[in-house]
Amino acid sequence: ALYNTNLLDYSSREAKRVLEYLMKGRGLSKRTLRKYGVGRATKQHPLDKTSQPSESITFPCFKPALNENSNTRTNYVISRIKVQPLEQHAHWYIDPPDGPLGLFGYHTIPSGSK
Repeated sequence: ALYNTNLLDYSSREAKRVLEYLMKGRGLSKRTLRKYGVGRATKQHPLDKTSQPSESITFPCFKPALNENSNTRTNYVISRIKVQPLEQHAHWYIDPPDGPLGLFGYHTIPSGSK
């Protein structure tokens, strides 16, 4: 939620630049960005310790949270995020790299869907 707030609820120069790319360059609406939890962060690539932190787009990966008593899905939690630098799209990475698997947009699937 923090990354999404950093993108949609702040008016910093950096947030405006990322938001403009996503809305004008990729054709996404604020409603869609909020629904899917797309966000913004200033991150340093974990494999390139010599680089400066850069503005990045974040894509949360969700996994179901299970009710311990009935083993049924009750909600979703973010398991990892895909981090994509704004200037170097090909240098994306998953954070944490060895975290549990999850799917982008998984939280939007209606309960009971197969």
